[in-house]
Amino acid sequence: MGIFFMIALAFGGALLFYFTAPHQRWLRAPWPARPTRIASSVCVAAAIVCGTQVLPVATSLSIVVATVMACFTLYPFVGLLIERARAGQVA
Repeated sequence: MGIFFMIALAFGGALLFYFTAPHQRWLRAPWPARPTRIASSVCVAAAIVCGTQVLPVATSLSIVVATVMACFTLYPFVGLLIERARAGQVA
């Protein structure tokens, strides 16, 4: 159960950080940068803490970092799909 929370918190932290980007495509306007990035940092730190209760520190850190990197790669493509769906171009 701790691994699920670790990965969910890492996904959430990366998503919060993505929402502050000026060219993100999920929302109409980006969220305020400072409070959202603080919340993102707290989520990622909580993910590492959750992971260290179940796994060794190096393992949990590498899983969190890999999850965040995968999210930063995936979220722009999901944003493109959302933008196309808004325009009615997705069948």
